[in-house]
Amino acid sequence: MVNGGTLVTPHAVLAVGQNATSPATRGRVMTSDTSHRLTALMAHVLNTVPWYRDKTLVPHLAMGGKTGTAQIWDPKANHGRGAWKKTYNYSFIGYVGKDRPQLVIAVTIHEARPLHVSQGNLPLAVESYELYRRIATDAMATLDLPTDQRTASITDP
Repeated sequence: MVNGGTLVTPHAVLAVGQNATSPATRGRVMTSDTSHRLTALMAHVLNTVPWYRDKTLVPHLAMGGKTGTAQIWDPKANHGRGAWKKTYNYSFIGYVGKDRPQLVIAVTIHEARPLHVSQGNLPLAVESYELYRRIATDAMATLDLPTDQRTASITDP
């Protein structure tokens, strides 16, 4: 989605210092206009929602991302009738780079217990988007990737 809508064969980094290869393209999966709109929305959220902006953005980097939270169903609980666990899976998937993304990072925290539970508010001591920021910052420095990209504007369509 963040590369203009072209499907690529993904590559995972196993260790620093590996020979990097460019992913092979495999066709278009969405229009470039749809790709631009979705990445602009993801950047808009990080730039305007205070807790995302303050805990996710890195100065001089164009970033965008999306969180996810899912409560876990235990089918064996309640004598086989099932019940919701008091733990959740948290995720954040984000990109770094506006016009040509340098990184796509996925963070998942499995079976975490929130500090408290209220409607729409299930905070952790360290959130998935904070871990994303740490990984993005370290990866950009370790891989010596450019950080002078224009920061995504919140007025982009």
